[in-house]
Amino acid sequence: MKLPSTYENQISKFIERGLHVEDFDEAMDVLSRMNYYSVTGYLHDFRQLDSNGKLKEEYVEGLTFNNIINIIDFDRKLRTLLLYTLEIIENNLKTKISHYFSFKYGSDGYLKKDNFKNKRSHEKTLKIFEKQKRINRDLPYIKHHSNKRDDKIPMWVAINIFNFGMVYHFYKNMKSKDQKQIADQVNTSKIILESWIETLSKTRNLAAHNMRLYNFKLAFTPRKCFNNLSDDFQPTYKIYDMFLICKIFVSKDTWNKDILGFLRMIINEYEDYIDLNSIGFPIDWEEKLTIK
Repeated sequence: MKLPSTYENQISKFIERGLHVEDFDEAMDVLSRMNYYSVTGYLHDFRQLDSNGKLKEEYVEGLTFNNIINIIDFDRKLRTLLLYTLEIIENNLKTKISHYFSFKYGSDGYLKKDNFKNKRSHEKTLKIFEKQKRINRDLPYIKHHSNKRDDKIPMWVAINIFNFGMVYHFYKNMKSKDQKQIADQVNTSKIILESWIETLSKTRNLAAHNMRLYNFKLAFTPRKCFNNLSDDFQPTYKIYDMFLICKIFVSKDTWNKDILGFLRMIINEYEDYIDLNSIGFPIDWEEKLTIK
């Protein structure tokens, strides 16, 4: 295995490869707080190509350490905004699913395998749920039901400790007629809503683990829905696709004022350092993302 490298050696390697480091001490401070490979992930996109089109170790001419740090700062703020948005969506979906399911099947209907398509999948979900109960046993509402309700937790309480992945698997295993009732509430089909929940769950996991969003090609993209997306929509497999889907689940005021407001602010703040194409955003992104 490779030996560990000092911060000085890491910076020297950057310089050897053509990165202009304006302030050595400041770069040292950055690397003491940010993993070296977190930085090189952003630098990868700026490597030169040789005559055969293969990547070289050297970076493009004129690239500075300050350029990269500003891109990283932008990406961090974009990721924060995305997590904030996905939290709103997760709560939206939990509310819709638990409200519908509770009224149709009763407060403990989620525990009964006959209310789902696949009994084995239901058993797996319940095992994860029991693990979540143990992890969250000190939460007041979990403790209350464990002590005073014989450990029976009603659906609208239980769903609060579901993670996004559990929401996806729960919806996927609901009976088709029940899936349709939820999908109707967001003006789409059950197949498309299942795709959206899956891709948003995967996106949430990427963002929660500090994965790079800038110039990162996603391995997945939401299925197209003609009720909610324009006819000319072409997936970019970048984070723009996720924002297009996110707006469907957020109220108009929250989306236009809070989310688009913050998005506009950070794009304006870092416009000298970023390329909108690197996140899949078209020139008219504001118009396309605004809820009319």
